[in-house]
Order: sequence, then C-alpha cells, then structure tokens
Amino acid sequence: MALGTTTFRLRLETPSGTVEYNYVEFDVLNAISIEAEPYFTGEAVTELAAYANHEIALPYIGTNYAIGGGKSPLMLIGLEILADDEESDPGLRGIEISMNLSELLPDSVELSTVDLRILPTMDSSQWNYIEAPNFYEIDDDYNVNIELTSGGALMLIGTLPPTNATVKELNWTPLEAGQIQLDWTPVGDVDNPYVGGWNIYKFQGVQGSVYFPDPDNGVNDGLWEELTLNSLAVGLTLEATQWTDPEPLETGICASYAVIPVDREGNPNYQMVNVTRVDGVAGLLCGDAIPPTTDIVQFDHSWAFTNDTDCFDRKSDWSICYVVNLTWIWPDHEAQGELMWNLYRVESKPTNVNLKYIDPIAADLKGIPGEQGTYNQSGIEIDGIRSYRTYYYILAPVDYVGNEQQIASYPSPSIERVNIEDDWWTYNDHRIPEPKPEAEPPLGVPWLKTLNEYMQEEEFQYAGGALLATLLLNFILLPVIIKKRKRLKRVVTARKRNSSSKRYEDEFDEFFE
Repeated sequence: MALGTTTFRLRLETPSGTVEYNYVEFDVLNAISIEAEPYFTGEAVTELAAYANHEIALPYIGTNYAIGGGKSPLMLIGLEILADDEESDPGLRGIEISMNLSELLPDSVELSTVDLRILPTMDSSQWNYIEAPNFYEIDDDYNVNIELTSGGALMLIGTLPPTNATVKELNWTPLEAGQIQLDWTPVGDVDNPYVGGWNIYKFQGVQGSVYFPDPDNGVNDGLWEELTLNSLAVGLTLEATQWTDPEPLETGICASYAVIPVDREGNPNYQMVNVTRVDGVAGLLCGDAIPPTTDIVQFDHSWAFTNDTDCFDRKSDWSICYVVNLTWIWPDHEAQGELMWNLYRVESKPTNVNLKYIDPIAADLKGIPGEQGTYNQSGIEIDGIRSYRTYYYILAPVDYVGNEQQIASYPSPSIERVNIEDDWWTYNDHRIPEPKPEAEPPLGVPWLKTLNEYMQEEEFQYAGGALLATLLLNFILLPVIIKKRKRLKRVVTARKRNSSSKRYEDEFDEFFE
C-alpha cells in the first residue's frame, strides 16, 4: 500500500435493492528506525519515505551555553529526519527515542544531576526547556524516554566534578627583542573530555607592579576571579605545551603569567592555577630587548692570489683564484651570558647599515675569549671574492637571547676593509713579451728621430701648419706695417710743426694789439 491518505468505500445493498455507501479515510505512514546502540534507539514517523541522521558530540569548545544553577553542558545529540526526495518535506509526525545516560556520559558525571534542554541546531547556543507538545522523563535506571515533534539537538546538562588537570614545571625563557616563551608539562586529569584547554593570563608593568600570587600559599576563588577579570592573554588547546608571547616586553617592563585549566565553556578552575616564578619565587620576570655593544678585537685580514690552474679550469677565469683570510681575537662575554657573532659582507662603505636586511655569510660564530678566531673565503665559492673589488666584512654580536647589534658604520673595530688587487702579473711576468730593439735615429741624431715621430702625429701636423701660416703672414704683413708706420710718423711730425708756428703767430698778434 502506498504512503499517503487512503480511502475505503463500503457498499451495502439490501434485498429490496436499497444501496448505501460508507467511507473510511486513513493515512498510511512511514516508520523509520533510529539505531545508535548502545547510546539510544528510537523511531520516527513520517508521511513520506525518509531516513534519519544522528550525531553525538561534546559541547563545542569556547561556546558559552549559560546554563546556570551550577550545571554545565555534558553532551549534544543531534537528530535530523530527511525525505528521500531532498526537495520535499518528509511530513514528520513525531520522534520517540530511549536514551541510556550511563553509556552516553563519563563515569565521573553524577547522573542524578542530569537534565535535558533542546537546541534548534547542533551549533547553536540558544537552548529551551522541553515543554508540551514535547515530553521527556528519566527513570530510576537513568534511561530517558523522549517524545519530540520535530528534529533538532538535545543537550544533556549536569554537574561536572572538579578536575585536577594542571601544569607543572612552568618555565619561562627570554627571547630576542624582549619576547617571553613559556613551557610547561600537563599533569593530572588531562584525559578528561570536559577539560577544554588552558587560559594564560598576564600582568605587566615596571618592577614593583602587581603580579600573580603563589598558589602554593592557597587559592581564593574570589581573589583570582578579580585578578583574571581583564588579564586574559590567550586561550590554548589542552595539547599545547608551549606559548610565545607575541607582545615583546619593552626595556624596563616586566610581566607575570598564570596558566589555568578551563572547561569546554572556558570557565577557569582557579584551584589548579600555576604561575611563573623567578628563582623559585612568584614575581615579575623581565625580558631582554637590548642588543649587545661589544666590539671584536684586532680584526685583521690577508689576501692572496693562488695562481692555481685547477681553480682557473673551473670557469676559465683567473679573477676567481683569490682567497681572503680574516683573523680576530674573541672579546669577553657579557655578564648576562655568552655572545655569538654573525659575519656579514657588503661591497659599499657601510654607513648606518641595518644588518637585518642582509643575510650573513656565517652565523652563530663563537669562541673562547682571548683566543683567535678565523674565517676564510675563496673566489670559487658562490658569490665569492673577485679581483678589483673592495669588501667590508662586519662581525655583529648576538647575545644569549638572540638580540643582535644590527646597525653598522665604518670605521669600527668590528668592520674590516679588504681591497683585492689584480695580482696575476706578479706570478706571470714571464708572459710579458720582450720589446723590439729601437732603430738607429736618422743621421745618428736622436732629436731627428723624435721630430720624425712627431711628424706622424696629426696634432703635431696641425700645430706645424699653424706655425708656418703665422710666419708667412709675418713676412708679408710686416713690411706693409713698417711702411705705414713711417708714413704715419711723418704726418704726426708735420702736424706738430704746423701747430707750433701757429701758436707763435697768435702770441705776436696779441703783443701788437
């Protein structure tokens, strides 16, 4: 018989021929078995062919369900009824399931405290009480019989016993630029599914500021609730055993850290807190953001051309056949710890160069103070040295936490200038050809040879032509100039003579008047 509404017709006819009809209408429904042994079993009734999906999960970490009354979410059970035809409504008439709490919940949960709430979906945190037309009851064996009119998610709630999960060996390590790294070992009830992870809280300030008290002296929940109210730094999973504070501590600023286990909703268990200590005592710890200022001692170098044919055969290039040997004396370590050194090489004079943008050619060099350190570099290496180049080698100190002296300026005791000259001819002067003997000068006169050589030069020819032209002009123009000068001289003399006679005549005229 097909699913859906079915009508039966009853026809009744009497011997006298009277006929009467009666109709019976009923629905043919589909029953779906829900099997999730040993946790629960049940059945759903639908109008169309359908199937059931179910899901069992712990409450989602970090979701606050706000149960209240000292109870916490324990388990989520999702039920979904879907039609075979995905686009149709299955016409759900109801769901009945029987749930076994002893199988669903850990032994640590007191079943007498368990109750139920209903959610619209598994990922929702907005719950409601189970009220008519829905129904549930919990029997003495802690089996739950539930009747629902729609799918959704059931949430089991109850009282969680306190857990003893905590961290031991909470150690801290200063890192580069003032960062702090925390390391710990989880101990206790770390396999409890209701331990959601670790919350790390942080106080920071100058020496003398507030810090987290030692829990070995007793833990007051009210005090710790106030201390952690606005000091949460990060929440981590239960598997985490290390955390690096992303906010470096500036010079002069110190910090105190507390690690507290939390449940799946993020509620901390203050009784299981542990705090960072300095020399075994709870207090403020300080980072190190100051790079070292130590300089290297007696930084020196030597270089040489190897004249090695095997080197030449590598690339048919003699300019790579050079080696540089750098030497220095290791200085004393800093009071805070051992120094290491990074070696850099640049090809321009360093002036306030920031080394963090340059890759070192050697890293983490270290030695015994007072002893000699060395480093060799060859031209056959990748990006090796070459002739006709000037290099600046820089030794930058790195302290025990990784702070590096990153600004370099020449001159400095920690910077060595190396100028590589072309030394090939020193070893190969025999390759220079002997000059040809000089020819005898014309007529045995050396200056005639020099004159003859100059006569072949174009510049000398131009200069000689200009000189010859000047001499010819002098020969032609000089007599003309002399002749004109004589004529001018006669004219000037005559004018002077005429001028003198006229003056005397004027004087006699004045006398006779």
